[in-house]
Amino acid sequence: MAFSQLTLPEHWLYPFIELIDERTGIRIREQDYSEFARKLGQRMIKLRIPRPEDYYAHLTGLTDQSRQEWRELTVMITNVESYFFRDHGQFQLLEQVLLPRLIAMKRQERQLRIWSAGCSTGEEPYSLAILLRQLLAHEQGWEYEVLGTDINPMALDRAREGYYPQWSLRSLAPMIRERYFQPCGDGFQLDQRIRKMVRFEAFNLAKPMARQIAIGQIDLIVCRNVFIYFSPDAITTALATFHRALTPHGYLMTGHAELYGQDLAAFQSHLFPESVIYQRRDRQRVKSPVPLPPPVISEPRLRPVPPVVVPVAMPPTAPPPSLADLLTEAEFCLQQKNYRRSRQKIEAVLAQDRRNFAAHLLKAQLEANSGKYEEAIATCQQALKIEPLSIAIYYLMAQIAEEQGDNEGAKQLFKKIIYLEPTAILAYYELSQLYDQEGNPDRGQKMRQTALALLQQLPPQSRVDQRLNLTVEDLIEQIDPANLLSE
Repeated sequence: MAFSQLTLPEHWLYPFIELIDERTGIRIREQDYSEFARKLGQRMIKLRIPRPEDYYAHLTGLTDQSRQEWRELTVMITNVESYFFRDHGQFQLLEQVLLPRLIAMKRQERQLRIWSAGCSTGEEPYSLAILLRQLLAHEQGWEYEVLGTDINPMALDRAREGYYPQWSLRSLAPMIRERYFQPCGDGFQLDQRIRKMVRFEAFNLAKPMARQIAIGQIDLIVCRNVFIYFSPDAITTALATFHRALTPHGYLMTGHAELYGQDLAAFQSHLFPESVIYQRRDRQRVKSPVPLPPPVISEPRLRPVPPVVVPVAMPPTAPPPSLADLLTEAEFCLQQKNYRRSRQKIEAVLAQDRRNFAAHLLKAQLEANSGKYEEAIATCQQALKIEPLSIAIYYLMAQIAEEQGDNEGAKQLFKKIIYLEPTAILAYYELSQLYDQEGNPDRGQKMRQTALALLQQLPPQSRVDQRLNLTVEDLIEQIDPANLLSE
């Protein structure tokens, strides 16, 4: 048989898919079956193994050669594309809310540990290290460390080098680039001070934690754009690992909507405009009832003793819902178009906290959905006084401008979004539509090409925006169906 023409029979595809899921937790999606079969064929040609049953036996073996083959195969089936400060909104939440909270909580012991799980080639953990260094620049005596883990050993080797192409730096502010990166050849070398803050280790999230990696020692876990590739069982295993690793009340940040439908009883969800954050929830210890003392037998008295009234303990009053719970219910009611109840929950939040940005955002969305555009714009202006750089508010204002026929105003708002977040795909796409409408197809095409270039860097089934049920593949098809078919 000619190895250059090796084809994997279709009936052998599924045993390999199940084996990959079992060993790595990675779920091979149906649209990726042909590509997966091609990669398996490449490995069989490389090893000169003509029959799939022999390659399967090789993978399930216990030899050093089998372990090495798993390393090679893992490199082929994992996605290593990333860039610094990916997802402006989530990093804004880290910088302005989560990390300051953790720093305040840990100021007495002055120790902080962060875990970037599924770190790929290191852009995410290094971004977290830069944030930490910026936030603690004027405080002395802190010990902090970022742990980066991934199943792909080749990606970890690249991460340790700290050398990146310009494309990986595309979302960096000029000040950050100048301070922490030096031009080197065709790319950039990361500052040694930042590299020393991050430790990289190989770790398989789909397997139960076999060693004491960090029981109860991690303050924040960031695991984004990983679970979209995982099977449900692998996600459950990873969540159990994260719960064990987090300190009491430590935080978990994932990609948008990655944990939809999962059992999150071990975590408390907190809704922010930029993301949902999960906080470790410790099971409360149930105290055993204190037994009543034995009856005291006393001598009879001349006068009757009044009966002893034993007070009956009333069940504790349920604590009032937290602001996060109220906001979660308000958002759910808004999605269900139960505007009256949603407004009640929003007003309950604002009664306790007039500067609650999430409540103002939901209120503006509610007003816009009800057709009360002037009220919605006024609420947006109030929200911008609290968070002047909020992408979500500018998106909403741009949509209202389009509804009112103010295309020029919408264009200016979308341009502002791109200024704040250069990788805002939807803003480029919306601008392309507006330019087409005004008879400027060249400008519209340029916007579409930029959106398409950004989309092609993302997994096909990931969501373009957490507010929309729109995948990368869906938007590519809208922009350029021919491009999608040619891939």
